[in-house]
Amino acid sequence: MLSQRICKLFVFREWVAEPARIQDEIDAATGEFERNLDELRHSRRRLPELSGQLQEVSDQWQRFLRALAPDVMRVQRAQHVRAVVGEADRLLRHVDTAVKLYERLTPAPAA
Repeated sequence: MLSQRICKLFVFREWVAEPARIQDEIDAATGEFERNLDELRHSRRRLPELSGQLQEVSDQWQRFLRALAPDVMRVQRAQHVRAVVGEADRLLRHVDTAVKLYERLTPAPAA
């Protein structure tokens, strides 16, 4: 999952020799997540359950992005990392629920 990749990259960004390269990877994965989410929101499937769950994913995605941003209220790195990991876990649960809805609502292929 892209959100977990972004979280992992965030955690390791300060521990590698090339943090700018890692940030580029975070930016690329963030863009890919947003494009995928937009595509799902604008797909032909206009089922209320999916629309509602995708809105939940979108809302949690915004909370995750805010957690990634530096914040003067989180003066300690460990506190910031815990916030990012927590939001990433919540995002993963919302995305997982959306995937399960797609699986349940998609007709099985004809044999």
